Amino acid sequence: MLNTDVAGRTSTRTKKAPEDPVDALAREAIAAAMRSEFWGAPPEAQFPRETIAAVRHLTVQALEVEAMRGGGVPYRRLGRRAFYTKSDYLAWVEAQGPIVRSTAQLALVSTDK
Repeated sequence: MLNTDVAGRTSTRTKKAPEDPVDALAREAIAAAMRSEFWGAPPEAQFPRETIAAVRHLTVQALEVEAMRGGGVPYRRLGRRAFYTKSDYLAWVEAQGPIVRSTAQLALVSTDK
């Protein structure tokens, strides 16, 4: 199928269908439930990659790329699945750098390195 843009150029790429607002709301409700479960769990609790993606407001694919490249949240493999502990996630967040309260502080912190 050929698509024509405003300038009259054609391409074979299919247009992405507009997102259904109901689907978007359902996905956000599921993500909110995952975040709530995570924050209410004890430190030793283990979570699948989908939950950590929801907590970090990322896609599962972004976490998979991070796992391939390294430098992301430490995880354990159980069979073909990746699991993250809450304590590992919190330690990783703490190791990401100092807490800043304004963009002015952020500029000072980045020049101190």
